[in-house]
Amino acid sequence: GLDASPVPSSSALGGAWREVVLISGDEGVGKTSLAELAVMQWVRSGAPGVRLVRGTFFPPPPGPGAACHQPLLALFAAFDAHCRSLLGNGGNGSAAEEERNLILAQVRSRLAERVGFVGLSVLSGAVPALSALMALGPSSCGASILVCASDFDPTVASNRFSYYFGQMVQALTLPSSPVLLVLDDLQWADQASLRLLTVFLSDSDITSLSFVGCFREDEVIDNHPLRLALRELPESDVCVHNIKLGNLDRDGVNQIVMDILNIPKEASRSLADGVHARTAGNPSVVVRLLESLREKDGKWDAVVDGSAGDITSLDLSFRNISQLSPQAQNLMKIAACLGPSFSAATVGFLSDDDHIACSASLKELTKERIMKAFGVGYAFRENQIYLTAYRLMSDDDRTALHLRIGRKLLQIMSVEEGHSSMFVVVDHLCQGRANMTEKAEKAEVAKICLVAGEAAMTISSFQAACHYFLQGINLLEECDWKNHNYELYLRLRSYASKAHHCAGDNKGALITLKAVFDHSRRLEDKV
Repeated sequence: GLDASPVPSSSALGGAWREVVLISGDEGVGKTSLAELAVMQWVRSGAPGVRLVRGTFFPPPPGPGAACHQPLLALFAAFDAHCRSLLGNGGNGSAAEEERNLILAQVRSRLAERVGFVGLSVLSGAVPALSALMALGPSSCGASILVCASDFDPTVASNRFSYYFGQMVQALTLPSSPVLLVLDDLQWADQASLRLLTVFLSDSDITSLSFVGCFREDEVIDNHPLRLALRELPESDVCVHNIKLGNLDRDGVNQIVMDILNIPKEASRSLADGVHARTAGNPSVVVRLLESLREKDGKWDAVVDGSAGDITSLDLSFRNISQLSPQAQNLMKIAACLGPSFSAATVGFLSDDDHIACSASLKELTKERIMKAFGVGYAFRENQIYLTAYRLMSDDDRTALHLRIGRKLLQIMSVEEGHSSMFVVVDHLCQGRANMTEKAEKAEVAKICLVAGEAAMTISSFQAACHYFLQGINLLEECDWKNHNYELYLRLRSYASKAHHCAGDNKGALITLKAVFDHSRRLEDKV
């Protein structure tokens, strides 16, 4: 169904190594598929040494109190994976290996010049693999990663982080090995990610980077943060191309019917008309419906005569999920709490089933088109399926499962994994906060919230910092002002006030700060 779409030429995908392609459309119209197709065409056109860097922004879980606050996660993960790919798996003496070593030496030299030890201390928590890429261990800069929030200057920190991140991107993008950054589902990008993305896409010194971004047109209204960020790009000298996709017409649906069911055009027309009427021509729903019909040996009378009614992606999701075994459904619930994508090792660690049973459940979920495998992990086939799976759980079940996941992940969390890992763990613990009963555990989680808030401040994600500090405050009680948790309560309140101020919420800053003035034991604590 993409043959009729306006696939960008190689020049529209970075022929000058510094262009932006924005692909918009409703859910399921093929934005990601078009981006992948266009990238393949560009690479085949002769672009030398291009390296693909991919990332995806995920939707927050639905329901009250379940918002996801992991700032800059997609950008951090994308560039961390890119750093790891540059390191490779060791040499074999081939010409390709010699070329990789040459590029690695050039990148290391550029990183040493542009980022250096100071920049590494700022970025290593966000991009853990950067330490290894610069041939420096994480311990060499660990002490400098976090800035004490009491001495925090938001303008300085924001400029410092943006500057060094841009310097890192510049060092990683060589004329002999340009980078194509592809980010999916930009409508869910956090403001910190959009701000940073705009900064380095507009940087005229970064000349070997092109960007392809996909987003849902119907979810990005005029005052959406993405719209505001995109308006800044034309003000720079970067070339921006916009591509808007829509649903398929009847001929497009008929072509897919012919391809999937392997029937001639004359025999496919009545079915194609019925499928188009039921699905409104949405490519994703069309394909899933036809694959379902093919498995039922072509029993499509209800589709042709219209008695099946309109069919949506949500209808098909419920149908597939209801057919799963209890074991597969339990594993799916754990996966839904982890997010739209996850590693097989993580879900296996969290499940009560053994390795063989987990593998069988993942195989069943893949067979039923609930999930798809990629690399060493899995992902829900569509965000709609992920959201459906998450909504199937009651609020109490979700709270209990998030707390269980947070506790288990906390046991294996490593400092070297950086900010992203910590944000994930804290979010699970906070979503399970209602089920915490022990004051000692609440105090320990409040301490972790404090560290997460400080980490968010250092990367200029002030709204996320507010969230983490306030979550920590909510885990404590008023009587903690009078016991051994005084210092923790004081720091959470003081830093929350500063985070509100940095985020432009002066009213919230004053409200949070009032408790500090009312309960501080020492005069210096009020200053």
